[in-house]
Amino acid sequence: EIYLSQQDTPTLSPMRVSRLEREEAIRSRFATGDELRNLHDDMKALKQVLKWCRVSGDVHRVGELRETIKLLEGKDPEVVYTRAISAMNKAEKIEDLDKRKFVIDQHRSEANLARSCIPRFNLEGLWVGNYGNGAELVNITYSDAHTLVATKVTGDAYIPRGERSFSANLAPSDEADPIELSESAASKWGNKKLQRFKGKGSVALEGYKDEKNVEGQLVMFDDYFSFTWVPMKYTVFFSRPSAKLTIDLLRDVVSKEDEVDNMREHISRCFSKDAVIDRDVITGRFRSDSVNNGD
Repeated sequence: EIYLSQQDTPTLSPMRVSRLEREEAIRSRFATGDELRNLHDDMKALKQVLKWCRVSGDVHRVGELRETIKLLEGKDPEVVYTRAISAMNKAEKIEDLDKRKFVIDQHRSEANLARSCIPRFNLEGLWVGNYGNGAELVNITYSDAHTLVATKVTGDAYIPRGERSFSANLAPSDEADPIELSESAASKWGNKKLQRFKGKGSVALEGYKDEKNVEGQLVMFDDYFSFTWVPMKYTVFFSRPSAKLTIDLLRDVVSKEDEVDNMREHISRCFSKDAVIDRDVITGRFRSDSVNNGD
């Protein structure tokens, strides 16, 4: 995506420039990280003031506060996304097909813009977690707009690679009550409250036998997330793996699994050959062939 001009000066491709401009527009519009946390604190304080102004009958002040809160909410990607999704659902009732499509497309564009700034909707790719018997890789995908699916990339004796480890519904309407942290915990994690969402975790006996789903919860942190298998009270924390760790896990774990698979295939082939030989001996074909060949 980089070109050389006539003066041999590197220049960005139009596609790259367009993407950078879009990213800058998103950053300038929505608050993230510490800015978003401060924004939430400001909105909470303003809403408290608004409550008292309503009680006192200060109509002018109430109007000012509403406008200020509205501006701040426009910088909160979660608020913008939730409202856009709600507007899309309402637009489905518009009878005029052309108008319906136009309105839905407008709100969908708004929702996608806000979604790009919401961490839980941008978890695609590899994550690593310790399942108790060592580090394992999972690949995060989305089966639809709100359903996160974690698939084992390196498996174990219970849930092998290629099988689903857990899933979670990340829709705003399905969000469970947040986890409220103490002051010390909040300073450590960078949040006073942690979002959590309902999910389903896979469990099985050794050899992937009697696999079933149990109640689960996905909890969002700043740079990573955790998943809890609720009945077992078992939690795994996930973070992004380094390139070296990814290569090591893929080489060590996958090669062991492949070695076992190769051994199984080899043994199966051996049994298959033995069965053919036994059948030939019974029919006398093996003996006659051996005599004719001088064996």
